Order: sequence, then structure tokens, then C-alpha cells
Amino acid sequence: MIWILFAILSSASIFVIFKLLQRFSLPTLPVILVNYIVATFFGFWLAGGIPHYNTTDMQWLLPAIIIGVLFIVNFFLMAYSAQNIGISITTVAGKMSVIIPMVFSIYFYSEDLPAFKIIGIVLAMAAVFMAVFKKDNGRFNPLKLIVPLIIFASMGVTDALLKYAQDAYISDDKAPVFSASLFGIALILAFLFLTIRPKNFVQFSRWPVWLAGLVLGLVNFGSVYFVILALNSKVFDSSIVFGITNICIVTISALVGGLVFREKLSVVNIVGIVLSVAAIAIFMWT
Repeated sequence: MIWILFAILSSASIFVIFKLLQRFSLPTLPVILVNYIVATFFGFWLAGGIPHYNTTDMQWLLPAIIIGVLFIVNFFLMAYSAQNIGISITTVAGKMSVIIPMVFSIYFYSEDLPAFKIIGIVLAMAAVFMAVFKKDNGRFNPLKLIVPLIIFASMGVTDALLKYAQDAYISDDKAPVFSASLFGIALILAFLFLTIRPKNFVQFSRWPVWLAGLVLGLVNFGSVYFVILALNSKVFDSSIVFGITNICIVTISALVGGLVFREKLSVVNIVGIVLSVAAIAIFMWT
């Protein structure tokens, strides 16, 4: 249970940090790059250095590459959405993606599909739409619907691949190096992107960029590492692990968004958040 608690706190912190970057006018890309440096270094430090594996031991490399690419895509999308659409709505869109790894588990691992789980999936889809529905000056802005929905799909696929890699290849002793490899791949991609916009290099002279990157890197690493440990513990089924973490992250982020950042939520958004909590609760108990 302690791993689930750490995973919740780590993941919820990511969305809050993205919002703080905007409040303190810190550049997103340099902070993300520093974050991946920290996460990669910390993972290999936990692993005792870069281990030497043979081909058989590195079957997890291909899913690690794919997940690493999705990481950088998700991070940029989450940063944009948290800063321009809202932390609570971004969190709901990302965490309601739990239905994708659940559907993946049902199909790939031939898990049961009771009626309540079907109701939960349908309820979740409605909840996502309602939670992300936004109007600008009374007009519907499709960008503020499309971006959270892309986050929903992309993070869902990432979680499904993470579950597959964990189940097929990753034991507790491989968890640090696997996590570090994910962030290392994302680091390379972030650096390549930064070279396209070299003016951002000047931002590395600012110590707040390094401080924000350090904190973000630690919680970002924890969001993956602790989930893997929770799944490996076998104390709960994977659907329950994803369910508990996601329902708590949605609730915490919605409260932080409203109470700390004073984000305005419409009645439709609030109903969507409530429905998302109800949907994940159904997933937990089916």
C-alpha cells in the first residue's frame, strides 16, 4: 500500500508543478530537459550504475523506447493543457485514461468483463467529455476539448504498455534501470527538440530552472517507479492499483486546482469530475 501512496503523491505533484511553472514564468522546455536528466541519473543511481545485460535480459528495451517517446509527447501536452486549460481538467483527462489499460487487460489477459465494468467504461467516457468541456466567452473552443482527449488516449496507451512491460519483463531489481531507460530516451528527444530552438539554452543559466527540474524529475521518476513496485507486489490486482491511484490523483488535483489556483469549473465540469470518481470506484470494485 505504501507504494501506491507514493505513486499517488508523485503523479499528483507533476500537474501542480506544471501549473507553478506558469505562475513563476519559468520556461517549460528547459525544465522538462532538466527533469529527464535528474530522473535518468536517479534511476541508474538506484540501479548501482548502468548494468550490463545480454540480449535476452533486454527484451524490455523496445517497449521502453516506445514508452519513452510517449513520455515526452505526454509531458508537452500535459504542460500545455495544465497551463492553458486547467490543472483539474488535465488531470481528469489523463487519469481517466485508466480505462484503456483496463480494456487492454481484459482483451490481452482474458480478464472477466462483468456488467458493472461495462457500465464503468461507458460512464468514464461521458465523464471525460463533461470534465473537459470548456467555453471561451460563451463559445465552444474545440482545442480545449481535443488536447485533453489526446492526453486521454496517449496516456492510456502508455499505461497499457507499462503494464505489459511490467508483467512480461520487469522484476523489482530491474525496475530502476527500466525506469531510468524510459527517461533517458525521453531526455535524448527533449535535447534534440531543444537544439531546434537554441535560444532556450540561455534559460539554463537561471537557478530556478534547475530547482524546478530537480523536483519535477524526482516526482516524475517516482510516478513510474512506485507504480511498477505496486504492480509487482501483487497485493492488489493491476486494475485496483490503477483505480486507486487514479481516483486519488483526480480528487487531489481537482481540489488543488480549485482551492489553490482558483480555477473556475462549470457545472458540467464538476459533474464530469464527480462521474469520473464514480466510474473509477466502479472499476475498483468489479
